[in-house]
Amino acid sequence: MSAHTAHYAGPVRRPLVAALVLSALASCDSAPALPSRVAAALAGAGDVLALGRTNWGAPEGVRWRRPSGDLVEALALPPDVPGGATLVRVLREAGIGAVLAETGAQGAGETLGAAMAALRHVPGLRGRVLGPRVALYAPAEFSAEDPSAGAALARVARRILAGDAPPRISRFPERFRRLRGSVEVMVLLRSYGRARLWRSARGNSIGRALSTAALVARRRWAERENAMGGALAEKLPRLDVEVSLLAEDGTFDGPTPALLDRAVRRVHGVGYDRPGAWRYLLPEATAERGEGSGARAFEALLADNDLPAEALGRDDLRFYRFVLQPLGTSAAPGTVSPRADPLDAAAALDAIAP
Repeated sequence: MSAHTAHYAGPVRRPLVAALVLSALASCDSAPALPSRVAAALAGAGDVLALGRTNWGAPEGVRWRRPSGDLVEALALPPDVPGGATLVRVLREAGIGAVLAETGAQGAGETLGAAMAALRHVPGLRGRVLGPRVALYAPAEFSAEDPSAGAALARVARRILAGDAPPRISRFPERFRRLRGSVEVMVLLRSYGRARLWRSARGNSIGRALSTAALVARRRWAERENAMGGALAEKLPRLDVEVSLLAEDGTFDGPTPALLDRAVRRVHGVGYDRPGAWRYLLPEATAERGEGSGARAFEALLADNDLPAEALGRDDLRFYRFVLQPLGTSAAPGTVSPRADPLDAAAALDAIAP
């Protein structure tokens, strides 16, 4: 999920979102109540674009907007990276902070409007709440558009894995130390294409979460040193180090099998939160374990953690989907010892443009 500022230059297909606009204009029955989780997420959101009906009971601080002008054109674009970037730009220019899509109101064809109404992943946006009647989307908080920055972050992770202390958060460029509420970073070690070990951590900034994930991965390798075939210091020169964001793409509001099967696509991993812990399957494992079914993938994840399938109905668990957003890779240097690198973890950050 990358951020792009270039405008999409392809043809605009207005007819493809006609159903969305007509549905919005035709809604005139009594105002239905929004699902409570959606209403809570929208409280104080300001202007919200409604795809489908626009007569929902509005939470406090919410003003419904209908698609018009540039918004109609942007919603008609393909659901790809350039299209998503254009939609985010138009939403921001219009002062709109979220999109509420009625899931039965999708237009014809492959468009951004149809993708949201169909509960799909939309580049540049993230799902916030996904339900059987409506789906709430908002512009993504972070996108990695700088390959050199991503490579430097992966190099920092390699140095921490090699034994360096994590850099001070103040050494990270502003966009990586900016407070974001909660962000999850994964550090993965790969040998000749095969994942050997990975760990993720959550933090209030990308830099903090990265440092924690690398430390946890280093500690986990040490705990399993015999099973991993030797000390990490010996193996690390032959391991690729990958750093990624586990970017949430929607919490399920009532995770029924039908909803999970509809909303979990090949690009998605699945996870759940419980007080003090969270568990997940990466997208590759979600596809393999679920065999094309989001419900089966969640059931496999629950079984891995000694929970029955009926746990999908528990109120104390939050079920969500996410996408893996690569930040950067540090390729295996071969026989060169990481300690021969003259740059420590902090100095590697100096290569990133502010």
